[in-house]
Amino acid sequence: MKKIGTSCFFVEPEIYKFLDWVTELATSLGIELLPEVHAHYTTQFKLAKHGNWIYDFILPYMILETLINKSSNRLYSYLKVRPHKQFTMLDCHDGIPVKPDLDDLVETKAAQKIVDVCVERGSNLSLIYSDAHKNKDGFDVHQIRCSYYSVLNCDDDAYLAARAIQFFAPGIPQVYYVGLLAGKNDDKMVKLTGEGREINRHNFTISEIEKEVQKPVVQRLLKLIDFRNDYPAFNGEFIIENAKDNEIKLTWKKEDKYCTLNIDLDTYGIEMLKAGTDLDDFSEEELINLDAKKFEENGVKCVIAQVNTVSIEDVLKRKEKLEEAINNEIEKDNLNLFVFAITDILNSNSQIIALGNRTDIIEKSYKLEDNMAFLEGVVSRKKQILPMVEKNI
Repeated sequence: MKKIGTSCFFVEPEIYKFLDWVTELATSLGIELLPEVHAHYTTQFKLAKHGNWIYDFILPYMILETLINKSSNRLYSYLKVRPHKQFTMLDCHDGIPVKPDLDDLVETKAAQKIVDVCVERGSNLSLIYSDAHKNKDGFDVHQIRCSYYSVLNCDDDAYLAARAIQFFAPGIPQVYYVGLLAGKNDDKMVKLTGEGREINRHNFTISEIEKEVQKPVVQRLLKLIDFRNDYPAFNGEFIIENAKDNEIKLTWKKEDKYCTLNIDLDTYGIEMLKAGTDLDDFSEEELINLDAKKFEENGVKCVIAQVNTVSIEDVLKRKEKLEEAINNEIEKDNLNLFVFAITDILNSNSQIIALGNRTDIIEKSYKLEDNMAFLEGVVSRKKQILPMVEKNI
């Protein structure tokens, strides 16, 4: 917006009239707008208050500071006031925003400490050269350039903790391609081009991608992404739990589904994720119907039911009564196959109980012993169990 007597940046109220006009036009074409603004954090908050989606440019620094200082105090304060209608991120083609995004949220001394740690770990900096836009004390860091994996010392548990916090923060998570592959700083390209931003813009070859995607940290990240995408509790209520300064406890809850992120900042990886329902409160009949999907394929009537837990063993203590309840459902609805999946969301595995006159459908892929099979790495009914059943019918 151009207006005499102003900086022509984010001129109010004219900017809102312009955004409303563009939004109306975009909506008519089935498009949603995501304004990108690097400015004082309150500018972003104004956009959110007006109903716009925004980027959470504050969260990457807040999570980084939390993991480096092993203190959740500032992160907790931010989570309590930030808008929920945001796209969350940790990394991008530029760097981790510092100024002006964090002005008045983080004091210079604290920010400089984090910047110094990042530089020690191989990061380079984007600086502000205009004296008018530097802090009065001379602090001039615009962005910290690095791969998020490298700035966490390539510590798998710390990196997964960072992603878990991002995924639990309200909003739509965005994962940059280098971050998806847990890529490291590309110092070679920085030296070759003289461009500091190339540190987090590695051009992966197909063979590199095939290799990187097999790394344990990437496999764990992919499972975490699947969980965030599929678990219904993330469409419910977000709760910031009371915790010690060296802990993080965040919960999502919807009806009988809940998931709690529990991170010990001294270790990062201990019981990082717990999810499930309060299964002890349900009868066997209720358990097998909590989340059951019925379908028919080529004349075969099937049900695939699923519960999430942190202890498969605890659920299997009720196996005899569960099988009785399943057989009752099979008889009542004239089913050919009933699959009851008990998913350990902590370790990303499932144990299934399969009953009916078409258990051969399961045995084409897994050997059943005592009506059970262990499905390593299987957590999604929609993406993993259902396609297997449909293929084998």
